[in-house]
This record gives sequence, structure tokens and C-alpha cells, in this order.
Amino acid sequence: MIKPIDDIVFVTAEEGVSAGGIIVAGHKQHVGKVEAVGPGAWYTGQDGKQYRHKPDVEVGDRVMFSHRAGMEQTVDGREYLVMRTKDIMCIIPDDAEIGLTESRKAWGM
Repeated sequence: MIKPIDDIVFVTAEEGVSAGGIIVAGHKQHVGKVEAVGPGAWYTGQDGKQYRHKPDVEVGDRVMFSHRAGMEQTVDGREYLVMRTKDIMCIIPDDAEIGLTESRKAWGM
């Protein structure tokens, strides 16, 4: 079992989908499922004491992350993107459809 430290998050990325709705093997969306979350980053309060900032995401959340977020890593045969919580832009509902924008469709991406 992976146990990240500080504000590190392990995410499994979803496969990309073409303009025609076909899954494109090897192309990852900037969307994925949180598999493991660290306890949060430390910061110093105004009183000089150390505190932990609790992460906004939890295991099982479906998230959208930054274009260049994460480092690809394989652990026990599973591929993950390892990133900091600041690289995650939002939590999205499981039933939300995520696809390419119209401009990317026009370019056949």
C-alpha cells in the first residue's frame, strides 16, 4: 500500500477520448482518480508554531489536474501520476463527461 508524505497525491489518469468518442490508447486525459493522499503540507502559523494543512482531496475523488502535473511512476505494476495537491485544479463529479474542447477537435487531437 502506498503511503504518500506531505501534500503528495497518487492519481491514475483516465484514457483520452477522440473527437469521435473513441478511446485513444496511450493518450491520457488531465483527469484521474485519487488513489492515495498524504497527510498534508506543514506551514508555520503567525504564532510561530508548525501546523498541517489538510488536503482538499480524498482517496476515490475524480480530479482534474494541470497540463504538466505529476511525474509518471510505476509501483507494483500500476501506473500513477505523482503530484502535489497544488497541481489539482478541481474535484469533478463521477458522472461528468470530460472530452476535448472544440478547438482541439478541429485539429483532430
